[in-house]
Amino acid sequence: MPSSARDRILILDGISISETAFGGVERWYAVDKYNYDSFVDEVRFQVGYFKENNIGFVLYGNGTEGEEAYFSRQGLDLRWDWGSYSRDGSDRFRYSFVIEPDGTGLYYDFSTSTDGTSKPRGIYKVRKF
Repeated sequence: MPSSARDRILILDGISISETAFGGVERWYAVDKYNYDSFVDEVRFQVGYFKENNIGFVLYGNGTEGEEAYFSRQGLDLRWDWGSYSRDGSDRFRYSFVIEPDGTGLYYDFSTSTDGTSKPRGIYKVRKF
């Protein structure tokens, strides 16, 4: 499990920022939903947001480096969108991660989508720190 400390320095898109900035963070970590090979859940990535401005982030693995993301709450779901690209003359997000109320996390990759839709490419168990 990643460190539950909330005073780490994050590297988001190459810029250092403290987790204590903007009122602190809320964080979750994702492990494989169906892990039959190991007794230990490997952290695949972490997601979170800064409380005062809802700027989100995605961190790789168990580390402190990752990307800034757009965070939103949609009904009961929590959602992170990141990796901008242009499609049909409009700016779109390349990736999305959604946490459902039961703790299921769904990863979407829209980079090859021609119509802006995608089925989940990954399903994870998500736990809040």
